[in-house]
Formats: sequence, structure tokens, C-alpha cells
Amino acid sequence: MLAAFKSEIEVCLIGFQGEQRLHYWPQNRGYFRVKKDTRDRVLRQVDDWMGLVNGGTPTRTALLAALALRPEEIILLSDGAPSEDWQMVERAVTAKNKGRIPIHAVAVGNYTADRKFIDFLLQLTKRNNGYVVGSKPS
Repeated sequence: MLAAFKSEIEVCLIGFQGEQRLHYWPQNRGYFRVKKDTRDRVLRQVDDWMGLVNGGTPTRTALLAALALRPEEIILLSDGAPSEDWQMVERAVTAKNKGRIPIHAVAVGNYTADRKFIDFLLQLTKRNNGYVVGSKPS
């Protein structure tokens, strides 16, 4: 997704590492700027960072952490439904957000196999002024 942006953007990544631990990049929980001339280097760093992300789907924790960073928009990339009840997650995030920050979602992998996952993403994005898309399974 970073490679697709034509202009300069600022990004902070939050990944799941186990059921409760989040991993931030950059580690100071700030934003890093991606420019045309630094994009390739940033993409290599993101590939390395992705090696640290695994296990569990603490979506509520991650989205609430993302809201605390006060971004212009949030893009959730996930390959599965939250570990907690998806409706509770959607309600908690929507109540905290109050419609201020658009939350978008990208479903990855075999996302059509789990109806709860699709329902979660549809409700989350609808109630938070966002869009949902699915990536083509490999």
C-alpha cells in the first residue's frame, strides 16, 4: 500500500505480537514520513518489521491505540476476525472514535471463509465513515 501513494505521507504502523502485545514502528509511536526518494528504503524496513508481527488478533486494543495517535485516517489490515466478540470490538471502537477519524479496512487472505470477519469489517467501516476492500487471496 505504501508503494501506491504518489505523494508524501506520514505513517505509524501498529502490529499484533501475540494476544496482548502491540508492536509499533517507529518505536517512539510517532509518525515517519514516506517520500518518493525514501520509499524503497521504508518498504525494506517495513518488510523487516512485519517479521515481528504474528499471532492473535487483538483488534480492539490495536484500534484504540491507533485512535490515541490522533491520525487523519486509520487503515486496518487483517486476515481474521478479532479474538474478542466482534460486535463488542466494533461498539467500543465506534464509541471512542465518535465518527471523528475515518477507519478503513483491508481484508487479506481467504477472508470470505469467515462471515463474522466480513460482518465485523463492514460494520466497523460503515459506522466510522470508512471503506472496506478485500485483497485477492494468493
